[in-house]
Amino acid sequence: MNLLFASLAAIVSFSWFLNYVFGVKRDSKEPPYIDPKFPIIGHAVGLLREKYGYYIALSEKYKLRIFGLAIPGMPGGRVYIINSPELVLAVQRQSKQLSFWHVEATFTVGMAGLSPHAKKIVTHNVNGEEEGTGFFKSGMTLQHQEMQPGEHLLNITRDGTQKLARTVSKLEEITRIDLNQWIVDTIMDSVTGSFYGPGNPYKDPEISKAFRDFEDNAVGLISFPLPKVTCRKAYQGREKMVDAFLKFYADEGPKTASHIVQSQDRVATTSGISLLDRARIDAVSGHAILANTTPQHSGLSSIFSQTPNLWKRYET
Repeated sequence: MNLLFASLAAIVSFSWFLNYVFGVKRDSKEPPYIDPKFPIIGHAVGLLREKYGYYIALSEKYKLRIFGLAIPGMPGGRVYIINSPELVLAVQRQSKQLSFWHVEATFTVGMAGLSPHAKKIVTHNVNGEEEGTGFFKSGMTLQHQEMQPGEHLLNITRDGTQKLARTVSKLEEITRIDLNQWIVDTIMDSVTGSFYGPGNPYKDPEISKAFRDFEDNAVGLISFPLPKVTCRKAYQGREKMVDAFLKFYADEGPKTASHIVQSQDRVATTSGISLLDRARIDAVSGHAILANTTPQHSGLSSIFSQTPNLWKRYET
């Protein structure tokens, strides 16, 4: 009996110690938290197993407009999930108190695996509230300017559309295709090609696959210790892309890339960030460039499924 009591006491004490060291200190003004089934690491395990679907499952189960999850390893040790459009708009209006650029910079550092030197540069003066210019703010401001309606956006759109048209025209030479995979590969090649030009790293099927491996569990790279082991597939995918972008720079790829890539290259060159860290940033920037490929994929699949003549033409 004494041994059992001592064992239980040891377990309780150890759990308390872990919670004290790694647990998130909550504020009464925060949204309600959903506690994990297993203390401290429960949510991290859920993310490791279900990826982004874990957030969706919790949202559907608890029906909360907003809730928090304590996840050691995440920036601040927590994440907030917002399910209400009204609250999303309210958050977006609080740009000074809730900086999305700061969150994005922090996530970029973690997902890219940047060096301490690059981390300091990327996270410095993100919102431009201090004197001088910050690397991240300069890059984001430039990107927004480049993506405004005008010549540069028109060039990217035209190049991507022309590349897509050329690929579609070749379908007549193909007797049988995997339609879903063809749509994914074609959209990725067209979109990234319009940005990176002839030296586009994504035109290599191995790099396209590496991006999908990385994207499948990118959040795990900032959520779990030893990501090389715990998120091996995403980690290896990222490292393959890093190598590809290092080659892109070695081959002077930016010289024949789009105006936006050339502008970003000039910002990075003057920032003091090493070439390796620049390649790491580029590797994870595919999220921004390819953000709309999933809805485009769904849209094209829907068109084929609802247009029998098109479907019959290409399914054999």
